Amino acid sequence: MAISQGAGPHRAWISVGGGEFPIEHGHITQCGARAASRWTATVPMSYPGAEAAFVAAANGGATCTITIEAHGGPTDLVMTGPLLKCVFDYIGRYIIASGQDMGHKLTKVKTVEKFVNKKGSDIVQQWCGRVGLPCQAGSSKLMAGKKLQQDFVKLTDGISLLTGIHLLALYDGARWYTDKRGTFHYEISGTAAAGGSYSVNYQPPSSQHPMRSDALRLSIIVNVQAMEGVSAKFDSWHPYDKQLHNGSAQSGSGGGSANQYITRAPTLQPEQAQQYADSNMKQVSRHQVRVDALCVGDPTIDVTMKLNVNGTDFDGDYQIDTIDHDFGMQGYTMLISASTGFGEGGWDAWGSGEQ
Repeated sequence: MAISQGAGPHRAWISVGGGEFPIEHGHITQCGARAASRWTATVPMSYPGAEAAFVAAANGGATCTITIEAHGGPTDLVMTGPLLKCVFDYIGRYIIASGQDMGHKLTKVKTVEKFVNKKGSDIVQQWCGRVGLPCQAGSSKLMAGKKLQQDFVKLTDGISLLTGIHLLALYDGARWYTDKRGTFHYEISGTAAAGGSYSVNYQPPSSQHPMRSDALRLSIIVNVQAMEGVSAKFDSWHPYDKQLHNGSAQSGSGGGSANQYITRAPTLQPEQAQQYADSNMKQVSRHQVRVDALCVGDPTIDVTMKLNVNGTDFDGDYQIDTIDHDFGMQGYTMLISASTGFGEGGWDAWGSGEQ
């Protein structure tokens, strides 16, 4: 949504217990990089039916949806998630509801089990199905777990399903998140963004025209240490093979100035050690450049998309990490934070130097 279109009138609603109620002020943080999304909404207590609906929801738990109508356009869904906390202010006469995304279901179930000859993506889909959470998962490259004789065995010991998914993502070099409709995503490195892209344009001032931009604020943050390059090594002693298996990966020059990350774990195959090294390198390299763009709010933008930057020294596509929607009587803005992708290279001007 370009600045030229203005802040414009907007309205927002939260649906709970079969009722729909206006939001005086709301904040939603949509997370797209291994973290839960969160939301909060302030509703006038005097609105007909609001107090009774939220009292019932607080007693029995409920799933809420938040929709926004911006700039006179159609109403768009921005968040779906469980109600986790409700504050009733009887002096101020308002209700503050807050919660997370639907991925919260994965934190409520612990796992102690064994998986044989399963890829990480297979395990993720099985766990999501166990809690009734729709899942879109890419295909992991290698088996999860250690090779014992002829089988690859993955064990869990009292961790939550979401913690298990997070550990699998570190191995696969994947990112996980729950979208605004309540579908869980497990994206393997190199997977194209599912939702297209959102562009932010910038034109510096000149003698002919003032500075122009789609953003209210546009900042590029360069992590100088990450720019020096990354050298990741993973060593694993295998007792059956009687060998030390090594994996290594580097970005940038990979020379003496590179940041070195050395990890060790037993009983991994050579390809698994290499997988861990690749994933470690990509995870650190993606912190080279971050874009923060404060824009006029647009409820159609979400973390399934990429952020495209035009007109700067850092032009290119970035993977969206978070979108902070802030809406209420004072207006509607969104702060988009994006970084170079999980192993998808850097921006067009310099490039990440990934090898």
